[in-house]
Order: sequence, then C-alpha cells, then structure tokens
Amino acid sequence: MKKWFFILCIAGAVSAALCLPGPADPDVAHQQQVVNHQLRNLAYGDYETRNDARASLLSIGAPATEFVVRALDDRPGFIDRTLARLSRRVSWLSIPAKTDHLLRQRAAEQLASQPLCEHPAAIPALIRALGDDSSVVVEQAQQSLRHLGPQSALPALTEALHTRNKVVRLNAAEVLRDLGAGAAPATSALLLRLRDRDPKIRVVAAHALGNIGSAPALNGLTSALADKSAPVRAAAAFALGSMGQSAAAVAPQIRQRLADADLQVRVASARALWQITGDATASVPVLIAALKQPNAWDSALALGAMREAASNAVPALIEVIEREKVSRPLREMPVSALALGKIGVPAVPALIEMTAHSDARVRTSAAMALGFVGTKADAAIPRLVPLLRDANADVQRAATLAIGNIDSGQHVAALVPALIKLANDDDIFLSSLAASTLERVDPEAAASVRRE
Repeated sequence: MKKWFFILCIAGAVSAALCLPGPADPDVAHQQQVVNHQLRNLAYGDYETRNDARASLLSIGAPATEFVVRALDDRPGFIDRTLARLSRRVSWLSIPAKTDHLLRQRAAEQLASQPLCEHPAAIPALIRALGDDSSVVVEQAQQSLRHLGPQSALPALTEALHTRNKVVRLNAAEVLRDLGAGAAPATSALLLRLRDRDPKIRVVAAHALGNIGSAPALNGLTSALADKSAPVRAAAAFALGSMGQSAAAVAPQIRQRLADADLQVRVASARALWQITGDATASVPVLIAALKQPNAWDSALALGAMREAASNAVPALIEVIEREKVSRPLREMPVSALALGKIGVPAVPALIEMTAHSDARVRTSAAMALGFVGTKADAAIPRLVPLLRDANADVQRAATLAIGNIDSGQHVAALVPALIKLANDDDIFLSSLAASTLERVDPEAAASVRRE
C-alpha cells in the first residue's frame, strides 16, 4: 500500500506542476467559458436547452471556432490517463476526470456546422480527434468529416493515412471508405495502406478501394487476395466483387480463393465471382457448404442476392430456416427467410410445406418468406389463409402481412379483418405496415381505422 501511496504522490505532484495555469487574457478566458457552457448544454441539456445552445454558438459565429477547437483538443494527457488507471486499480481512490468526453463529442459535432466549419482550424482538429481515447468522440469526428464531404475533408484525410498513429490511420481510412467514389484522389494513399502493418487497416483500405471502384486499385486488391491475414483476403475479394465486370481480368485469381482455408474468404470469393462474371455455377456449391457452419448469415444473403440462379440452394436454406432462431422475427428479419424470398418462385413449393411445420417460429419465417416473393407466390394463399387464425400471434401477423403482399383481391373478405386487427397492434412498426397494406386493399376500411 505504501508503494501505491508513493506512486500516487509523485503522480499528483507532477500533474500539478504540469497543469498550473499561466496568466490568461480575461476576455479570452471568459469567451472560452461561454463556449464551454454552451457545449455542456448541448451535451446534457434537454431539447430546448440544446436548441438555445446551438443558437448561441451560431450568434458568436466564426470566432467561436477557436474555443470549440480548444474544447475538442482538451483530451486526457499521460498523467490523467495514469491516474485514471490507478483509480480503477485502487478501490478506495476516487480521482474525478479533468476532461469531459461528452463536451469533446459536442465540439466535434459543432465543427461540421456553418460557419465554424469554414475556419482553417476546424478540419485539422477533427483529424486530431480521430485519435481520441473516447469512441463516442471518434465516431462524432468521423461523422463530421463525412458531413463536410470529400471536397473539404479529403486532403486532410489523405494526409492522415501517413501518420505514425495507427488509430488515426484506421479511423481516417474508415471515413474514406464511406465517402465512396468521392475518395478517388486518395487511391494511391489507400494502396499504400494495403501494406500497412495493422491488418485492420488493410481490411478497411481494401473496402475503401472497392467503394472507389477505379481501375488503378485492381493490382493492389489482387495482390491482397494472397495476404497472410484471412480477413484481408476476404475484404479484397469483397472489394473486387463490388467492382463488378470491371474486375473481370482478375476472375481467375478469385476463383482460386474458392478453395481458401478460411470460410469467410471462400464466401466472399464466391459472391465476388458471381458479381464479376454473372455465373453462379461455381459459387452456389461453396455457399451451400458454408450454410452448414454457425453464423452462416453472409452465405444466405449472398445466395439471396443471386435470386433464381441460386435455386439449387433452396433445400439447404430450408434447413437453415428450421434451425435459425430470432427472438423477434417480425422485427429482426430471419436471414434465411429473406434469402428464400429473394430466390423467389423456385422456393415457393418448399415454403408452402413449411407453413404446416409444428414449430410456430418456422411457420412465421415461411409466411414472411412467401410475402417477400410477392404476387408470384399466389399458390400459397390457400395455406396462408388458415394461418390468420393460428394459435400463435406472430404466425397470424406474418400471414396477414404475407397475404397483403401476395393477394390480388380474391381473399379480401378474410384479409381485411386480420389487417384491421393488426393495424391496431401495440407494435407501431407492425401496425403501420398493416395500415399501409389496408390502405391499398380496402381504403374504406383503412379510413375507419384512422377514425378510431
């Protein structure tokens, strides 16, 4: 304990010596207090208080930028972080934080607004914030940089890719990824990051290059298919697939990755090969095999994207629909149901059989999938109508929405009462879906629901 006390005394003395305030201009200090007060209102105030704070900062205008930047740069230093770690280790020791990450978050938010964003210090401050210890500050800085767009933020983001701080490199690459084709001038810098020591940065750089979709990225992404890191190989395949036919020259290299030792690489390569060539022959068997593994949602989504070309996968997806467990199937979509719905007509006969399954969860998923198929699943109506009276409420709801999507008007008598019931459901998401369907099927009944 004496050791900890000695360390604490030294740390406190050093912290005090470093943090002693020097003489400050009273006007400047007052303005900083005003800006910090408004940022604090933005962080902790109610709706009206936040609106008043925004209006106050707007009234100060561009001169407020310097003080907002100072607030954003007020991050914990080495001593502060050391004391915070010490406080976590020693139960009886409570050291209040000297900085407030929520204030920094709001400062990052305001630097994307007019007229503060026009100040030359705004974007460099947001770039520095990409290295903040607080994830909420980093996320807000990224959001602000995206809002400012490539025309304003691209030069600074590109330069940030060359910094020695790998956290800043990673977070800057994520923003460039989200800027899409607008980040094309950063292609050369992103290609360099495909050789970054950190595999996470290589992954994000690959996705960014795929979103840019320019020809100069092909060679770098093709080389990344052989990266020692499996997530990087998968990201490279995904990126090349997103480039479509323009990546046709590298289809043979992607085909080789169908036999990769890593499952995610095989799945990404299978989808990419189909996206590039339009031929699902080699891809579907790989994705069907992947469905047998846990967390096979990406394989199911890839098969769904192939639509009728993936008709051979229907039996395997039916097996998935029987074992997939989703706590709220009408809100958290079962991926297998979505995939079968996208495959469409070839899946209808198997889905009709599943409407009689003993498990209510499977009946719910089958009805939802048939609803995704739409009018081409009209053969399922005779099996869906009895589900309107199913003992399980979720099955009733799924059948109601499915019939509403499929029926051409022949079953209005059975459908309208079920839709009216669902339009009054406590779940606002389901009630709004039912109300919009009722509006199309029976406008008069929909009007009566609105009156109630």
